[in-house]
Amino acid sequence: MRIVCCLNVVTALLLAPTVWDGASAFAGTRPEGGRVFAVGSLDASVLPRVDSLSAEIQRILSAGRDAAVYRSGDWKRVERIYTAGGHRPVWIDSTGDTLRFRQRTASLVDALAAAGDHALRVDAYGSASLLAALEALRAGGAVTTATQARADVLLTASFVAYATDLLIGQIDPRSVNREWHIDSRSVDVDSVLASMLHQEVLSDAIAALQPRDPEYVILLQELARYRQLVASGGWTQVSTRRVLHPGDTATSHVLGALLGRLHAEGYTPLVPLVPADTAPPALRSETVIARGPSGPAVYDLALAVAVAAYQQRHGLTVDSVVGPNTLLSLNRPAEFRMRQIAANLERHRWLPRERGNRFVVVNVPAFRLRAYDAGREALSMNVIVGAEYGGRSTPVFSDSMSYVVFRPYWNVPQGIASRELWPKQQNDPSYFQRNGYEVVHATWGTFVRQKPALGNALGRVKFIFPNDHAIYLHDTPAQALFVEPVRAFSHGCIRVEHPDQLAQFVLGPQGWDIDRVREAMTSSGDDHRVNLEHKLPVYIVYFTTYVRNGMLHFANDIYDRDDALVRAMGAPEQLHSRMVQIPSHSASRLEHDFE
Repeated sequence: MRIVCCLNVVTALLLAPTVWDGASAFAGTRPEGGRVFAVGSLDASVLPRVDSLSAEIQRILSAGRDAAVYRSGDWKRVERIYTAGGHRPVWIDSTGDTLRFRQRTASLVDALAAAGDHALRVDAYGSASLLAALEALRAGGAVTTATQARADVLLTASFVAYATDLLIGQIDPRSVNREWHIDSRSVDVDSVLASMLHQEVLSDAIAALQPRDPEYVILLQELARYRQLVASGGWTQVSTRRVLHPGDTATSHVLGALLGRLHAEGYTPLVPLVPADTAPPALRSETVIARGPSGPAVYDLALAVAVAAYQQRHGLTVDSVVGPNTLLSLNRPAEFRMRQIAANLERHRWLPRERGNRFVVVNVPAFRLRAYDAGREALSMNVIVGAEYGGRSTPVFSDSMSYVVFRPYWNVPQGIASRELWPKQQNDPSYFQRNGYEVVHATWGTFVRQKPALGNALGRVKFIFPNDHAIYLHDTPAQALFVEPVRAFSHGCIRVEHPDQLAQFVLGPQGWDIDRVREAMTSSGDDHRVNLEHKLPVYIVYFTTYVRNGMLHFANDIYDRDDALVRAMGAPEQLHSRMVQIPSHSASRLEHDFE
């Protein structure tokens, strides 16, 4: 709560008329008849020279008195930014025009107060020290060079800390997930922030730092919605001792709890339950009458449709049956879902902002591939990913697809061959022959491969983006597995539901249509390689909340990676920006004060 109070006072200082009126230490005269505001003086002529401010800024940075308030990496970044600029002030305008100073300061304070809207910890940005520096600026009489220099440095430090978190995330992904190999931190953060600091409209610069993906914006909105749900007490727990099927009867208490639970997230309106003794079974699902007092009611069609919609958006089998898995999901508290959304906002910040004009994204927990062209989704399909046991999980990484192979051989990894294939061959000497395997003796050793055929484990095409994890996309003969809601069956590579459509997307810029692709899949030469003229970025990601067709979905945390991230992000109150009440009109209010 101390941080909250600090930010409230900062805003009060920025908005209070006594700070900004002509009698204050900030007021002066603009030559063209308007008002100009010289920091800490009635007359701009007594402002310290730029070189005096620069010397004081250098002294403050060297002393490092405020360094402990910020993360060491942020403070070092502040030092580099000032060094690159000759230690000139970033915020204080030596010409005496402090209108820009106050507008930019108000923009930063508003952003810091709203940090929790992005699920960033609101205690990470030196608010108490910043408050002290801004309080010192409003002191009566002349304001010293040291006071102005410290305010300039702390404004920069708070901006750097917040902007860095928006740009690359507040948490190092490798500290909570060793299988995350996408390096958002390779971006030249110093150059980006230095450029942003000197933009005329700071609020626009700050907004430009957040992920540009429209999904991020929707998740921000959903985080706000779930915070409201948590604040209002969450939702009712559903308790039933038996599995519920559509048409079943149950107590009004059980079905009322189910109805209320689904209503809380917007899956159904609060409609009357159907008493069990008011309609014949064949009409139960279509009958809408008054709620019975406490007797049995019917699990009717309207409620079943709502349950199916819930299941579809929570990675469950869509059958309207309220069984153990659906019940477990329904009874996750609202705070659990809120923090799940918050964790995935952080994952979005871990991704690079520039992904190319055409690229492919595979979201492992969603078991879904999406291909993008010119910023628009051009293709979407189900995938099968690595199993969650035995070291088979699919890692998170990015690389560039460089070629496609039609009718490929499968060169079986040595570990799979020794664990799974050779024992079968020893038990049945005809196993290799019957399943199309052959033993190859190469100069570097012996290995097993499966010849191109309908039963080949890679199907009729594979998509190669060379990487350290030996992961690639490929077809599969096991098409029946794509109907399963949880599709973690592979050894780590990713099987695609519609390989012909993906191949057409990949090779389309080179003149390949769907007919040519299908012909290559069925009748081209074996192991026929087609190089891409332009490499295609591929991102293998891990989002347990995501947006599909404009709707929020929750995926299964198949590799148990949410908990560590949620813990690292802090307690809910540390992420809750509504603890800080900043008027949304602060910037415009300041502008009006100076007219």
